[in-house]
Amino acid sequence: MNILIVTNMFPPITTGSSHYAEDLAMVLHERGHNVTVVTVMLDIETPKDTHCPFNVIRLSSIHLKLKGFNWFTATSHNPINYFRLAGLIKKYDIDVVHQINHYLDTAIVTRVVCGLMNIPYVVSIHTQLQFRPKIYTPVLRFLDKIISGHLVLRGSSKIIALDSEVVRYLNDTYGGWLRKGKHNDKVVIIPHGIVIDNSRFPVKTNYELSHTIISIGHVVNVRNRLNLIKAMKVVVSEFPNMKLEIIGHVYTKEPHKLIKELGLEKNVYLTGEKTHTDTINKLKEADIHAVWLNLNYVGMGTAVQESMLCGVPVINNSPENLYGDTELKNMRDIVLIDQNNVQEIADKIILLVKNKELRKSIGENGRSYIIKNLDINIIAGRIENVYLSLAREKG
Repeated sequence: MNILIVTNMFPPITTGSSHYAEDLAMVLHERGHNVTVVTVMLDIETPKDTHCPFNVIRLSSIHLKLKGFNWFTATSHNPINYFRLAGLIKKYDIDVVHQINHYLDTAIVTRVVCGLMNIPYVVSIHTQLQFRPKIYTPVLRFLDKIISGHLVLRGSSKIIALDSEVVRYLNDTYGGWLRKGKHNDKVVIIPHGIVIDNSRFPVKTNYELSHTIISIGHVVNVRNRLNLIKAMKVVVSEFPNMKLEIIGHVYTKEPHKLIKELGLEKNVYLTGEKTHTDTINKLKEADIHAVWLNLNYVGMGTAVQESMLCGVPVINNSPENLYGDTELKNMRDIVLIDQNNVQEIADKIILLVKNKELRKSIGENGRSYIIKNLDINIIAGRIENVYLSLAREKG
C-alpha cells in the first residue's frame, strides 16, 4: 500500500507522538509498504532526516512560543501547504492517510485535502484535551468540539484510540454524534506499539536495591509529581537513602517549591531533559519507575511501556482494562495506585523497596505483557487491517 503519515511532531521533537510516528513509519516500511511522512519545519535547525529509509517532507510552519509547549507549530494558515499535501497524495498515489493527533493543526490540512480528493484518512488519538477551569475554558471547549470534533474527527474514516481511556474521553467529549448511524463503529482501540529490541531496551537482570526511583516525562501541570514527592517524604522516613530522579523538562515551579518545603533536596532531584539513550540507561538501574497523569483521563504513555519492556516495575494509575481485552493485572504486571492517595503511593513504594522478589516478578511479568500484547509488529498488523479495509471501501 501507499501510506501517508501526517504529524506535527516528529524527531528531533521528543514526545510519545513523535516516537509513535517514527516507529510506525519504520515498521510499515519494513513490512513492504511505500511510506511517506509529512511533518513540519522547526525553528531550530531542521534535520535532513537522512536516517529514515522513507520520504520525510516538511511543510512550512510558524513556531509558536507558548508556555509549556516549546514544540508548538502552526501550518494550516498557509494555503501553500494544502496544495503541497494534495500534490504529494497525487504524486505517490496514496491509498490512505494516517493523521497523528486530532488537535494539532496539520489535522485541519489533512481534513480539507482528503475531503476534496476523496481519500480515506485515519486519525489516531494520543492526547485527551482536558482544560483547567478558567474564564475562557467554555470558549476552548466550544472550539474543540467544532474543530477537533465536527471537522477533523467526524470527517475521518476511522479513529484509532490508543486505549480505553481515550474511548471514554471521545464519548464524553464528542459522543453525541459518535454513537449515531455511520459513526457508531468508527472507533477502534489499537495501543501504541513498541519495538522489541534488547539493544535499544536492555533487560534488567539485577534486582538488588539501588535506592533509586525514577519518574520519566516532562514536568507539567498534568504530570506535576506533587503527590509522588509527598509520598517520598513518608518513604524517606523509613529509607533515608532512597532517591527520586524526575527526568524531563520542567515547565512548572510547584515541584521544586514542594521539594524545598518538605526538606527533600537530598532525596528528590529534577534532572531536566535527557537524551533517550541516557534515560534508558538510567531506567535499567532503577528499582521503580513511578509516573502518572493527575487528570480525569489517564494512561500509561510510551515511557511506561519502555520501562516494562526493560523489566522495571512500574507504579501508575491506569485502569486494568486500559487495553481492552488484554487486561493488565494489578500487582502482577504493574502496580496501580489512586493518584490522590499519598499514603497508598508511599505504601506501595515501601512494599516494593522491601521485597526484592516482588520487584523482580512484577518487572518480569510487565516485560512479558508488553512482548505478548504490544509488540509493534502485532500492532502494525492491526493498523494494516484498518488501512486495507478503507482501501477496499474506496476501491
